[in-house]
Amino acid sequence: MFRTIPRHNINLSKEEIALIVSKILDGSAPSGNDLAAFEDEMAVYQGLPFVAAVNSGRAALYLILKAMNFSLGSEILVPAYSFYSVVESVKAAGLSPVFAPCHPRHYALDPSRLDSALTKNTVALIVEHPFGQTAPMDDIMDWSQGHGLPVIEDASQSIGASLNGKKAGSFGLASCMSLVHGKNLMTFGGGLVLTKEEKIYREVLQQIVKTRPIEAGKIRKEALSGLVNWALTTRIGYQFGPFAPFFLLNLFDRKRLEAFFEEAHSLYDPKALKPLSNLQAGLGREQLKRLDERNSKRRTLAEQIIHGLSDTNALSLPEYPPNSIGTWNALAVRVPSSLTVQRECLRYGVDTRADYMTGFAYQDEWLRHGEVLYLPCHPGMSFADADYVVETVKKVMRKLAY
Repeated sequence: MFRTIPRHNINLSKEEIALIVSKILDGSAPSGNDLAAFEDEMAVYQGLPFVAAVNSGRAALYLILKAMNFSLGSEILVPAYSFYSVVESVKAAGLSPVFAPCHPRHYALDPSRLDSALTKNTVALIVEHPFGQTAPMDDIMDWSQGHGLPVIEDASQSIGASLNGKKAGSFGLASCMSLVHGKNLMTFGGGLVLTKEEKIYREVLQQIVKTRPIEAGKIRKEALSGLVNWALTTRIGYQFGPFAPFFLLNLFDRKRLEAFFEEAHSLYDPKALKPLSNLQAGLGREQLKRLDERNSKRRTLAEQIIHGLSDTNALSLPEYPPNSIGTWNALAVRVPSSLTVQRECLRYGVDTRADYMTGFAYQDEWLRHGEVLYLPCHPGMSFADADYVVETVKKVMRKLAY
């Protein structure tokens, strides 16, 4: 049978599916005891005193920025290679993003070049932990402390990753996490505010209590949509669902295929703020129980793929800080033209992506030329799948004469 491998897999066990269905049926989806329990369990997992759960990662970041009471127009250093919602949340908070250089091998902020983005108006630094890895936080924290700047982390892609035994999202003053489809811990949408400072936590809570819970009908709709997406990212569901139209569009209408994956870039609307629902929190608790085991599977797959690609011409493998443990939300490599390689890999059934994150300031050649390609690396894959990813990438690189 023709092998197909989706880029992401929504990880759901039978127990997690049963929980979702039961909460829909018994009417406990909007509110209940799971929300407070999930927040407490995440606080213990991260080693932090305060956690608040909301309906999106961008809401979490917005709330953190507003709680820190920066003057309007103040400058926030943001990675030049970033996800658009980070930038839009900064703008929505009335602040100005200033893009700081990133490293071409680990894709996070480059601490040796942060001075180039610093101005007298800089008030804070946002650090993203990309692709399931930790940024070089020791050097970044030394730099930020030397300049008296608070650090805000975005650990959405790296839940469970650590550096010297410390979890991503626990280094700075506060951090945010997104819990949407494709993240290592997901709740069919949702986000977390995590902080060491009680003042920030109290200010965030004040904003949350002003909101109304998500309506039961909307929760049911999102949960059912999430179950459909889960089915479509299983091995059989992907092969007989989205793969066929993706394959045909890749051959005959690539612009429409690219448009399918485009996300609208819009400012975060504070009116959209909601608390996380009880159904989502219950799912989050179940996901947290399995998080380390699933992350371990990701690490094993990543090691296998990296070893297999180690002798591939014109392909740069990632490098990460010593004493770090990654969770491999994706395996990012650099190739001469990521979009071209993406199109060719899809011909062989391997779904990759070339444009999940954005180069907002093209200081470096690797950003200007669009070299980063994300390879699948998730618990829904078998070790034979990992070998097939290696085989496919090598075949494509030879075909393109790189």
